[in-house]
Amino acid sequence: MKTHSLFPIRFLLIEAILLFFLTSFPILSFAQASNQEGKTEVVANVAGLNLKLSGMASPNASIALSTKSGQFLYAAVADFKGEFEIKTEVNQGLSDYCLETVDFKRQGNSLVCFSESSTGDIVRDGLFLPPTIGLFRNEVAEGSDVTISGFSMPDSIVSIQITNSKKVSVKADKSGYYSFKEEKIKAGSYLLFAGAVYSGKESLKQEKGVSLKVLSAAEQMAITAVGYTDQAKSFLSKILSLAWPILLVCLFILIIILVLKRKMPKKKKKK
Repeated sequence: MKTHSLFPIRFLLIEAILLFFLTSFPILSFAQASNQEGKTEVVANVAGLNLKLSGMASPNASIALSTKSGQFLYAAVADFKGEFEIKTEVNQGLSDYCLETVDFKRQGNSLVCFSESSTGDIVRDGLFLPPTIGLFRNEVAEGSDVTISGFSMPDSIVSIQITNSKKVSVKADKSGYYSFKEEKIKAGSYLLFAGAVYSGKESLKQEKGVSLKVLSAAEQMAITAVGYTDQAKSFLSKILSLAWPILLVCLFILIIILVLKRKMPKKKKKK
C-alpha cells in the first residue's frame, strides 16, 4: 500500500519540475526581448539630429547648451586658447537653443540664442561668443565707482554699453580679462552689455544684459529707515521673548500673595 500511494506523489513532483523548466525559459527570453525592444524605441525617440557648434569664447570658459525654455542639454569647456566644440544629438523638434558662457573665474556670464528653420542636422562653425560681463555689486549708492569686468578672447577689443548714449572700449589682456571703472555713477537703472572684436571678427550679441541699480539719496534714506524699523522690530521681539517668562513668574507670585492674604485671620481691633 505504501509503494502504491507514493507513486502518484512522485509523478506529480516530476511533472511540476518539467512544467517549471518549460515555462520559465520562454518567459525569460521573452522578457529580455521586450527589454531590448523598449530600449531601442527610447533611443530612437530621443536621438534625432546631430548638432555641432564650434568657435571662440574665452580661455577655459564653461559653455552650457540648453533650450530657450531653460532645459539643459550639454556642457563643454573651452581650451586654453578659448576655442570650443560641442557635438551631441538632439530631438528633431529642437528649433530654439542657447549657449551660456561662464568664465573660469566665475566673474560674469553671457547668453546668446539661436533659431533654426531647417529640420536637418545643425552645424554652426566659427562662432564668436560675446564676452562674459559681471559686477561686484548689482546695487550701489549714487556717486559710487562701479567696476565692470569679464573675459573674452586674449587681446580682443571689448566694447561695453553702459547707457544708450555711452559706450566705452577696453583691451583684454593675455588671459582675456578686461575691466572698466565707471566713476561717480548717477542714480538710475542700467542694463549693461558687452561685445568684442577679435582678429577683425565681431562677437555675437548678448541675449540679455546685466542689471545695475544706482540708488539716489532719497532711496538710500528710505532703505536706511526701513532697515532701522526692521532692527527696532527685531529688538522688541527679542525683549518680549525674554520678558514674558519673568512677567509670568511675577504674576504667579502676586496670585500666591493674594491667596495667602485671604487665608490669614484678620486681627480684631481693640476697644
